[in-house]
Amino acid sequence: MYFALNQSPAITTSLYRGVTIRHSSPAMYRGVNDYIEALGLQTYGIERHDPHAVVRRPSFKFQPVIDLYKRELPALYGRLLRDEGTLLDRHDPNLFDKELDDILISLGERIWPRPGNGSRVHLRKPDPSTRYPDHLIYPRDASTWAFLPCFICLALTNVLQDKEQHAQHHTE
Repeated sequence: MYFALNQSPAITTSLYRGVTIRHSSPAMYRGVNDYIEALGLQTYGIERHDPHAVVRRPSFKFQPVIDLYKRELPALYGRLLRDEGTLLDRHDPNLFDKELDDILISLGERIWPRPGNGSRVHLRKPDPSTRYPDHLIYPRDASTWAFLPCFICLALTNVLQDKEQHAQHHTE
């Protein structure tokens, strides 16, 4: 099934696992919060009450989402930082295909279940005027996961900055 992220003017076509898909250009996403919105992940910080708030550290309450954001994605990003230029290329369209498949097999149905097959309270309510126009369901919306490598790089830049600030704060 085809699923397009709702971010109008720049729709691009790409090949994802041998299937041509249309999706919004990753360039249309300004930061990690745009990807979080596109994935339908509900955050629990000040942004719930102030849509203009700048979120530096997204807060999640659902353990599989926390595992994805705080454990799985940092592990991939750390591997990219360690091996880029020798074994990995951040511009490779197949970057982390197998690893992302494994993560999605493990967490996908718990985070994006079919309605009635699990709780969806940790997900946003779909809104056609946002980057989350319709319910995502794993594995139905497989083409949506194509931008996860971009999300990894942005999300983990935030996580690493938080760790650096935390370490710096404790050494002062």
